[in-house]
Amino acid sequence: ENRYFDPSSGECVVKECGTLRRGSCPPINIPHSKVSCEDATVCAVRCLAGYSLRDSLESASLVCVDGEWTGDTNVVCEPIRCGLPRIEHAIIHCPHGTRYNQRCTFTCKPTTVMIGSENEVVCGENGLWSLPEAFCQMICPHEDLLKHNISEETIVCKSTLPYATQQSHPVSTVCRMNCLRHYHVAQTSHTKLRLTCSEDGLWIGQSCHPITCPPPKVVYVGLYNCSNGFVIGSRCVFRCPDTPQVGPIINLTF
Repeated sequence: ENRYFDPSSGECVVKECGTLRRGSCPPINIPHSKVSCEDATVCAVRCLAGYSLRDSLESASLVCVDGEWTGDTNVVCEPIRCGLPRIEHAIIHCPHGTRYNQRCTFTCKPTTVMIGSENEVVCGENGLWSLPEAFCQMICPHEDLLKHNISEETIVCKSTLPYATQQSHPVSTVCRMNCLRHYHVAQTSHTKLRLTCSEDGLWIGQSCHPITCPPPKVVYVGLYNCSNGFVIGSRCVFRCPDTPQVGPIINLTF
């Protein structure tokens, strides 16, 4: 009886009840907090939504002793931090930090396109970012199709997604086309091919390669010189053995 727990010493001490006078301690003023007191002598401090105590405590206790507050006297309610938002294929901009109620925007990386217009997220009181309405979709550049040695005017593309442009195509787009003149699909005699836009932003499929003529017979090895190997349009000059005489110029044609 007539004892109370002193948080500063960690012991129960004798104290006359009359000494713990109501209102004997100054008001508790901790920003972003809610204070609940019993008889103005024992108070619990809880942080408002969007703020938290250090060490993730739910509340802190203060006890009024001889006109001074004892216990967790260094209570601070700090803004909850969400960390950088994770948005796939996006570049994040957080000019005011990542604390509670702060806003971040994002732009899309090259080889992606933004779908939607709302590119802002807000740090919530639960430490999580709001869900963005917009997102960054991988695309395949149209010009990359030409790297496969195809005829641009023959390209025909189909996509189930509505945001294809003249410069880019969305993931899963399928394009059909013809090889350039004097080209064919590698290791085949075909001149038509199909390419698909992958989730990595790359065109997946075969490429067209120059059509080549078979080399001259083995008996002529070392007796000819060709301007561009055995591809169409290359010029080969033959020389007779043991004589400076130059043989006929042979144009390899398709």
